[in-house]
Amino acid sequence: MLCSRCGALIVSKSAKFCPKCGYELNSYSIPIHKRHVPETGYAPASSAYTAPPVKKKSNTKAIAAIVVAAVVAVSVLSFVDLSETEKTEKQMITDDTYFILSGGFLTENDTLSANMAVGGKAEFSLVRVEESQYSSYTWKLNKLRDATGQITNTTTKSGFTPEFDLKPGTYSVSVLCYNSISDNKTYSGKITYVGIVVEKYNWVFKGTNYSAEVTFNYEKYLEYKNMDKRGRSPYNYTKVTSFVTYDDPVVRDLSDSLRSAYGSGAVLDQDYAAFILGFVQIVFVYYSDNDLYGQEEYFAYPLEVITHRGGDCEDTAIFAAALFKAAGFDAGVIMIPGHAVAAVGLDDYDPGYYQTKYFEVLSQMVDGITYYACETTADWFLQVGLVDSEGYEGKPYSWHLENSGNKGYKTYVV
Repeated sequence: MLCSRCGALIVSKSAKFCPKCGYELNSYSIPIHKRHVPETGYAPASSAYTAPPVKKKSNTKAIAAIVVAAVVAVSVLSFVDLSETEKTEKQMITDDTYFILSGGFLTENDTLSANMAVGGKAEFSLVRVEESQYSSYTWKLNKLRDATGQITNTTTKSGFTPEFDLKPGTYSVSVLCYNSISDNKTYSGKITYVGIVVEKYNWVFKGTNYSAEVTFNYEKYLEYKNMDKRGRSPYNYTKVTSFVTYDDPVVRDLSDSLRSAYGSGAVLDQDYAAFILGFVQIVFVYYSDNDLYGQEEYFAYPLEVITHRGGDCEDTAIFAAALFKAAGFDAGVIMIPGHAVAAVGLDDYDPGYYQTKYFEVLSQMVDGITYYACETTADWFLQVGLVDSEGYEGKPYSWHLENSGNKGYKTYVV
């Protein structure tokens, strides 16, 4: 581990004090970055910073309080999305919540039905099927990145009610009907539940617990998801700033929640920029574009990152830039070979102690403002300005930033 005060390498796991500065070690000492092996050479600065221990967590969540009866087996599965060309119908639940139905749920197919009961419990059932015709039914429910597998319910009933509140998102629903003469049939459909999303965040930064939250209608996510689908390629770097939607009400609300969590000391300085960056690094998980969007490269809007609680480098860089800008900072996105990082403009900067063999300070001046790189895909808090010194093809990122502007590698200011 590393000392959370001076950054020195702690060789002994049982050490109680830092051998370099004498600081009393605790659970907030920094875990070693998985891609780097620390050594004892550090670049001192006028002051040191404290880094929290929290590694980026998986967004996989256990489904709580599922009652498993003798005829019920429960597990969970992966995301299934509604195709753009798939025929759909809207079924209103309340004035601002509704289902988007397809497949067996369509009126013309008349095989499956869905309803939302009081308390947020979804009810799925077969239509025009006599229960006496089959001996048992296996229902399967699959949802986007909200659990760890597939919810399977085997029952003697032609209806199915999951034991948890249905969360906004897209699901695949199927039921396999069994009878004694092996004349089995499967009915299936897809459903998107559009309702209120409440994202709550709890994390540790520099030894202090913080919490924040944001609320929005899933319909807002769908609006962004369906925007300019042919213009999501990141190869046209000049487009990146158009994705930094810092004026979006949800981004503004989240920014306000972060400011409230930080407290009265939230001013536009490096400390508050580090707090915002730490929030993104610690809470949000790295996912490839293929994982989330089914394509090799995809620029995501901040609300898409909020909804998925993660994204790849350019997605989380765009998201962090939006939070910086919403907070009042000068902000942007730095595009470098094979990578992207957020950028924040600061008048005063101190990198603290860091390992020169593995990290470098990356910055660029644009119109008289110095923008410092913010690595959003670190597994733990990495100070504003620091990036991997390995860079790209044997040259550090700072070299590419200074010499490859004609290739689009530069800071794009919001």
